[in-house]
Amino acid sequence: WDKYCPQFNKYKATVTRIEIGEGITSVGGFASCPRLKMVILPVGVKEIRKGAFQFDSNLRQINFPEGLETIMMNAFNKTGLPDTLKLPASLLLIEGGAFSGSMYVTCVEVPMKIDSLSNSFYRTPSLLSVTLPTNLYFLAYGAFSEDTLLRTIYNLRVNPVKINEKIQRAFFH
Repeated sequence: WDKYCPQFNKYKATVTRIEIGEGITSVGGFASCPRLKMVILPVGVKEIRKGAFQFDSNLRQINFPEGLETIMMNAFNKTGLPDTLKLPASLLLIEGGAFSGSMYVTCVEVPMKIDSLSNSFYRTPSLLSVTLPTNLYFLAYGAFSEDTLLRTIYNLRVNPVKINEKIQRAFFH
């Protein structure tokens, strides 16, 4: 937004709700909006860009529309997203740090089309449970590191031959 709409900077401190119009396929540029509480995304959004809502600590409500395919690095880093993340089945990629540091997220169900997961949810202090897709073939080192309350992981299916220190370290504290 700084590049395309420089005047938005003067509203960042006061904006509480953002509604993205129809026809927009890529969303970003709303980081560090301290009072932002709600984001409404239209059907047709394909990606949420790097750092899109990073540091929006009061963000409590967002819809992830069906058709969304990519959530980029740090898109929701250190936000106040609600307890249960409802991610769409269409999601293909969640990049590293996408939800790291999200203070209130307690439950995540990773969509079935995700076959590889990086450290998208590390340092999520309230995370209690994660449901992984059954076709997951790669879980990154430190994927859930420092998620000290994480106690339940559903569908963790790993070929026993491939269980090694790296898989074990995905959950280190």
